[in-house]
Amino acid sequence: MYGYDVGIINHGCLNRGGESGGGSFDRQSDEIYSEVASLISQNEHCPDFLVQLFRKLQCLSTDFLRQRALYALQDLVSRATPAEPELVSCC
Repeated sequence: MYGYDVGIINHGCLNRGGESGGGSFDRQSDEIYSEVASLISQNEHCPDFLVQLFRKLQCLSTDFLRQRALYALQDLVSRATPAEPELVSCC
């Protein structure tokens, strides 16, 4: 679930027809809210981080920016070493 899924990049946003390529929001809203709640719970000791993260995520207004952000996050997680278990605890 926490692994990198190229399908999210290719199909998770609006396609040319204006319809959701990854299923309607209504069908995925429970999963979305669950993931957001988990993120908040895991970082509740760092409220400033969460505020900054959500503000920056809102700036990703195009598919291109969202794709680059996902690739950058995946790269960051994949470069974490076993000596830094707190960096890869969710994967």
